Amino acid sequence: MQRLVFILLVIISPVSVCGQTTLSLTISEADNIFLSQNLNLLSQEYNISKAEAMLIQAGLFENPTINFEQTGYNKDTKDYFNASLQNLIEVEQVISLSGKRSKRKKIEKYNIEIAKQEFDKLLRELKYALHINIIDAEYTQKSISIFNKELEQLERLVKVYNAQYTKGNVSFIEKSRLEALLFTLKIEQLEYISKLNDIQKNLRLLLNLKQDVRVVPNLGSFEINPSLLVINQLEGFVKNNPQIKIAEIQTKQEEVALSLEKRSRVPDIAIKGIFDRTTIPSYCYFGIGASVGLPFFNRNQGNIKEVKAQLEQSKVNYEYKLNEANAEIASSLTNLKLIYDFYKSIDKSLENDFANLIEGVNTSFEKRNINMLEFIDYYETYKETCLKLYESEMKLLSEVEKINMLIGSDYIKLW
Repeated sequence: MQRLVFILLVIISPVSVCGQTTLSLTISEADNIFLSQNLNLLSQEYNISKAEAMLIQAGLFENPTINFEQTGYNKDTKDYFNASLQNLIEVEQVISLSGKRSKRKKIEKYNIEIAKQEFDKLLRELKYALHINIIDAEYTQKSISIFNKELEQLERLVKVYNAQYTKGNVSFIEKSRLEALLFTLKIEQLEYISKLNDIQKNLRLLLNLKQDVRVVPNLGSFEINPSLLVINQLEGFVKNNPQIKIAEIQTKQEEVALSLEKRSRVPDIAIKGIFDRTTIPSYCYFGIGASVGLPFFNRNQGNIKEVKAQLEQSKVNYEYKLNEANAEIASSLTNLKLIYDFYKSIDKSLENDFANLIEGVNTSFEKRNINMLEFIDYYETYKETCLKLYESEMKLLSEVEKINMLIGSDYIKLW
């Protein structure tokens, strides 16, 4: 109920700006919309329902068969389909022996578990994609803002220099160099704007939003506990990964499949009842019978051998998946530790210091206290420093999200 109220508030609360509806979201708010509206998740849930349906099917008994015969033509009486003449009714029921039906049910139960783990796997992957796109959108927008600040100042300076050039106070080279810097910054900014458009497209797909909606991330502050960045602490978490669980369940399923194939050597038995009314007056025949296949030649040898190989393959696959997950987690955690140490060493006031510095640079350049090369160098340094700061923070958050996805839980909770 709370989730429904939240979504209704989200739907009625966006603000329309320049033909687009802006939707400000925190990570937790985006998660709530994602869990309720993502079409891939909704589709994947049906796989669980299908697996549950197959369990019902596996538990059903075979339908009985009925055979009816009647005399079509009697040459003595010249009758066609005379019901008073000979009739034969035969009812047959196949009975599965050796517990094969229970083994089939157990295989389908494992299929349900696999479907649930595949749902969890897809949930983790899509949730990771959602978080990465929101993080990317936040820092891409910040990067665009850096260009906006520079472009605003440069466009004003270009106008001033064009006016001064017409008066002969500045050279053509200085004017052209300033215009070239403005053009270069606009081209670079365009790349970030294009990237942000792609991110917005991804977010609309993940959240199932209309095409006129623009998501504005609201990440807020975050803290990372450095004591969590220890590799040996993750050994117990690896097996929670849905991919590892799927490989483990498949191994158990193959063990049951092997048992089923061995039991399939025992043939099923068919019990039948017979009623035969003959042309002899007042004579009816009632009988019962049974039929069973004799396993002389086909004792299911090939299927048993195949499933044995499949079982061994599943065991090897499980070990490989486990080693692969451990290796990937160890590598990602090492990268995260390096990025975290670098991030902690950065002076967080650097961005504001450079912003104040660039304002002084503009003033000094207008007063001709610094030359064109120094001015351009300051601008490039300011831009590159801010972009690298954003990139390092984005990498840190992205690596945390990757660790959480690989483990299969919010091991490092940021939001």
